[in-house]
Amino acid sequence: MLLQLDDLPSYCVLIGATNHSELLDRATWRRFEIRLDLERPNDERMTEYFANRLKEYPEKSGYTPKRLCAAVGPKSVAEAKEFFSDLQRRLALEQGQIEFRALVKHRVTAWTTQHRRYDGESPATKPVSV
Repeated sequence: MLLQLDDLPSYCVLIGATNHSELLDRATWRRFEIRLDLERPNDERMTEYFANRLKEYPEKSGYTPKRLCAAVGPKSVAEAKEFFSDLQRRLALEQGQIEFRALVKHRVTAWTTQHRRYDGESPATKPVSV
């Protein structure tokens, strides 16, 4: 990769992103003139994101934005987006066969169970089937 970076013409602009900066060595970092650290949004911003996304749905979710954000516990905006993409996908697949509240509750349970497993914790409950 470093050789390919060095072969880029001077008029090229290269933008890279990583969420594991500690895995890149100094030789890699030297090839980037500008570095920006983007911190995880604070709880207030994340709750605001959840509130805005919940407004997209005509039905009530059974959660306040703050409670839903706490239940999902995203570590980044990308994870929050992933949760809502999953919710949207499941909503489309269900085609009105399940109440929105029940679907949200099910996806929160499945989401937290799956992410506990990835974090090395043992899941307290098994995913609920709909």
